[in-house]
Amino acid sequence: VLLMIFCQFCEIFSYYGIKVVLLIFFINYFHWNTEMSTSVYHTFSAFFFVTPMAGAIVADLLLGKFYTIITLMICLFMGHVLLLLGAFPHIGGSSVHIGLSILGLGLITVGTGAIKPCLTAFGGDQFEEEHQKERKRYLVLIFVSVKLSSLCSTFITPFIREYVQCFGGDCYALAFGVAAALMVVALGIFIGGTKLYIRLPQEGNDLKNICKCTGTAIIRCLKSKRTSPGRNHWLEWAEEEYPRDSNQKVKQLCWIFFLFIPLPMFWAVFEQKGSWWTLQASQMNRHLIHSCIVFFFPVVKLLNPILVLLFIFILEMGKKCCPCRCPITPLRKLFIGFIFAVLASIAAAVVEILVIVRFMEPAHDKECLLQVLNLVKGEPVSVELTGHNIFPDRFQSFKDPVKYTRLPLGDAHRVLPVSVSQSGVTHQCKLNASESTAYSLILFGKDSVIKCKLEEDHIIKSENREAFIRFINSHAKNITITLESTNLFAVGNHGISETAKVKGGKYVEVTISIEAATHYVELGLLDFGATYTFIIDRDAEKVVLHKMEEVHASRRHVALQVPQYIFISAAEVLFYITGTEFFYSQAPDGMKSLVQAYWLLNTAFGNLIVL
Repeated sequence: VLLMIFCQFCEIFSYYGIKVVLLIFFINYFHWNTEMSTSVYHTFSAFFFVTPMAGAIVADLLLGKFYTIITLMICLFMGHVLLLLGAFPHIGGSSVHIGLSILGLGLITVGTGAIKPCLTAFGGDQFEEEHQKERKRYLVLIFVSVKLSSLCSTFITPFIREYVQCFGGDCYALAFGVAAALMVVALGIFIGGTKLYIRLPQEGNDLKNICKCTGTAIIRCLKSKRTSPGRNHWLEWAEEEYPRDSNQKVKQLCWIFFLFIPLPMFWAVFEQKGSWWTLQASQMNRHLIHSCIVFFFPVVKLLNPILVLLFIFILEMGKKCCPCRCPITPLRKLFIGFIFAVLASIAAAVVEILVIVRFMEPAHDKECLLQVLNLVKGEPVSVELTGHNIFPDRFQSFKDPVKYTRLPLGDAHRVLPVSVSQSGVTHQCKLNASESTAYSLILFGKDSVIKCKLEEDHIIKSENREAFIRFINSHAKNITITLESTNLFAVGNHGISETAKVKGGKYVEVTISIEAATHYVELGLLDFGATYTFIIDRDAEKVVLHKMEEVHASRRHVALQVPQYIFISAAEVLFYITGTEFFYSQAPDGMKSLVQAYWLLNTAFGNLIVL
C-alpha cells in the first residue's frame, strides 16, 4: 500500500507539475490568446476525467488492474517525453512544437486519467473485508499524498519555469523534464513491489451480467408496457432471467448515478481554480512591504494544498477530541461542501469586479481611445477636438495622463482636427485615427510652434511579471537606450522608440548613448502590469528623464484571493474525501473501479460546463 501511495505521489506530481504552468505555457510559448488557452486547458482537464471510464473497463474486462497500471504508466512517460520535446525551441517550428505538445498532452490525459480508478481500487484490494477502518484510512492517505504532491509541484515546477533560464527564456523544458523523470521513478517502484501485491481475479463477469440485466429489463419494459400489468420497479422485468443479486447491484448503481446528477456544478467551480483564478492572479499586484518583495507567482495557489492538509488535520483531531460527535451523514457533508463552493465562487466574482475596475476596456468598433501626453514646457495647454468636448481640463507639462477617453469616430477611419492652445495662442493639427485602437496624442514644442503626433499605444497588461516601456527622444541627435539585455533606439527630434517588455523591478543604472557620449540614469521602479513613457530631455550637459505612467500598475493585491481559496479548500475536504469514501462503500462488489471512474467523470462534466 505504501508503494502505491508513493506511486500516486509521483503520478500526481507529474500531472499537476505540468498543469500549473500549462496555461502560461500556451500564452507565452505558443502565443495563444486567453480564450484559446483557457479552452484548450479545460478540454485537457475534461478529457483527463473522461478516460477513467476506459481504464476501469480495460482493467475489469481485459488486462486486470496490475497490468493496466503498468501499461498506463508507460503511456504517461511517453506523453511527458513528447511534451518535453515540444518545449525545445530548436526542434522544428511552431507547428512542430504545437503538434508534439498536443500529442504529448493527449497521452498524458489518457494515462493519468485511466490510471486513477485502477490505482485507488487496486489499493483497496490489498485490504480484507474485516479491515474497513484501515481501508478508509488508506483512502484518506491517498488524498493526503495527492495534496502533498500538488503542494510540491505547484511550487517547484513554476519556480523552475520562471527563475531558471534556458534557451534565452523561461525553462519549460526543464519543468516538463522533472515530471518525466518522476514517472520513471514511479514505474520502477511499482514494478519492484510486484511480489508483495494481492491480485484479485478480474471482475469482468459481474460487469457483463449487470449490463445484460439492465439491457434486458429496459427492452422487456418497453415491449410489455401496454400488454402486461405494471411492476413495482422496471428492473423486475429481468428477474426471470437474471438472479436477484444482479438486480440489486443495478438498483444500487442507479441510486448512485442519481446522486451524481448535481455533482458537475461543484467541479465547474473547483476547476476554475486552475484557469480563471490563475489569470485573475496574473492581473493583480504581488508586491509586499513597499515593493521590496515580490510574491512568487503561484504563492496563493499553494494555499489550496496547505489549507486542505490543515483542514484534514483539524477534522481528524476533532473526531478524536470532540466528546459530542455530531451525527453528520455523508450526504450532509456533501451538501455543506456545495455551500462552501458557492461561497468561493461569490468571493472570486467580487475580486474579479475589483480587478476589472482597474483595467481599461479595449476600444470597440467605430471608436478609439485617446490620452494626451504634454511635453510642452511652460504654461498648461488646452486641447479641443472639433465636435467633441472630451478634454475640459488643461494639461500640465510632463504629468501622468489622467486616463484614456473614448472618442467616437463614426467610421473605421477618420481625420481628427485638433486645436492646442497655450497662453492665448492656438495651434492647429490634423491626425488620422482608426477604430479599435488606443492612441497617445503627444504634444511637443518646435520652433515656438506646438506640434502634434498620434502614437498607437499598448494597453494590454502583461500576464507575467513584466512592464512595458518606451522612450521619447527630445534631443536633436539619435539615442540608444540599454536596459540589461534590451536595446532600444529613438531618432532625434521627438522620435519614439518601440515599446519593450521588461521584467518588473527597480532599474538604478540604465545606459543612454548619444553618439560617443554615455550617460547613466535611474528609471526607478517599473511596476508589474504598468506601461511607462520616458521623455529624454537635456539640461546643460546632463540627461534628464521625465517618467509618465500611462497604464497604471495592478493595484489590487493578490491577497484578496485568500478567502476564495479558504472556501474552496474547505469544500474540497468535505466533498472529495467524503464522496470518495461514500461512493466506494455504496458501490456493489465487483463495480468499485467503475463507480470510481464515474465519480471522476463528474469532473469532466464540470470542465465542459466551464467551456
